Amino acid sequence: MSELESPPPTNSNKFTIFSNTEITYGAQISDGSSQINDKSSVNWDFGDGSSKKSGLTANHNYKNTGEYTLKLDLTVLDSGNTFTKSATYIVKVVKRPDSKPPELTPNPELSIFISNFKPLPQYGNKAAQVNLNENLVFTAFISGAYENTAKLISARWDFGNGSYKNGISINHVFKKTGWYDLKITATSSYNNKNYNSENSYRLYVVKPGNPEPEISIIISNFEPLKKYGNKTAQVNLNEKLSFNAFVSGSYANKAKITKVTWDFADKTKKTGINTNHIYKKTGGYSIKVTATTKYNGKTYTSTNIYNIYVVKKVDLSIESVKRNTDKKKNVISLTVVVKNKGAVASKTTQIKAWYSSSALKKYSKVAKVKSLTSGKSTKLTIAFKIPYKYRKYIKKIKIDPENKIDESVKNNNQRNL
Repeated sequence: MSELESPPPTNSNKFTIFSNTEITYGAQISDGSSQINDKSSVNWDFGDGSSKKSGLTANHNYKNTGEYTLKLDLTVLDSGNTFTKSATYIVKVVKRPDSKPPELTPNPELSIFISNFKPLPQYGNKAAQVNLNENLVFTAFISGAYENTAKLISARWDFGNGSYKNGISINHVFKKTGWYDLKITATSSYNNKNYNSENSYRLYVVKPGNPEPEISIIISNFEPLKKYGNKTAQVNLNEKLSFNAFVSGSYANKAKITKVTWDFADKTKKTGINTNHIYKKTGGYSIKVTATTKYNGKTYTSTNIYNIYVVKKVDLSIESVKRNTDKKKNVISLTVVVKNKGAVASKTTQIKAWYSSSALKKYSKVAKVKSLTSGKSTKLTIAFKIPYKYRKYIKKIKIDPENKIDESVKNNNQRNL
């Protein structure tokens, strides 16, 4: 059937649909032995006083709300003989809910885009560095939950230097270096109502020069420690980690790295743009990476420091997920491989798989994940008995869904299928 208000539970003879909706009903055999062939036939009685219909599929539109008894008589072939089988269902017909847009609470979120800037993460996500005497473009836009529904009508800019301008997209030039508090006020429209929103940003105006290229690194498996800044990471004891250096910032696609030296602060030093390292003791370490780069015929040396915190914890990870379907048995299953990549044994926990559709949210399954020692894996199967047509709606799977295990890394616990 199509256009279900909510799908019927397995083995249930009750379901709910919307009134004034043309729905296609199809007959199928669920006993595992009988067969539908070209000699089979179905007679439908929808229980609302309308004329009866026949055919393996039939369309029907319930005009009024209420409960109706739907009966079908199905003639099928079983072991070479013809039989008539009957089934009865209770159909609850409800009015389709109004699709009015929700009221907007709170006001639409307001953000800006600057044409040429350098982010300053150490001062937060609303701080940027721009150049002195450069013609900059500032553009306001609606962000967040209402970015595609609310419409920006007007914007007023206060640049913190005595300059004010109006317009959703405007130009501005800073004539003096230093810090400026940029404030923007805007009016937006949503659902025939107007809203006023404000936001503020910190701008650091600098005299442009020719600084050395910035060097950043990527660590293979880590948990960011945001409260300590964007160059602090938590990693696992005794885990083989990969470190990759690259040019970031304004020289990202221009300068070329020619040499990298790593100092891992545990009396270990290595060279190479890409390298591996294992920390054998817990604690804090300050990694120092020094790189030689070339740009426009000149050679530069850049240095950066990252703070690494090595911990001895569990780290459960979803390594792979395979989707399996059995149309005849109406079974959908997931074969999942879970690994403990941490330094200590994990406790017994759960893994949960569920549907992304709100109408199907009640169809979720939970399986047991046994205790795993460090470095060990386990393979398990999560099976759903649910109409085959919903097989593609299983979208999410997560280890430790209630977050009861203290892990060093959490971002590898969930997989979106």
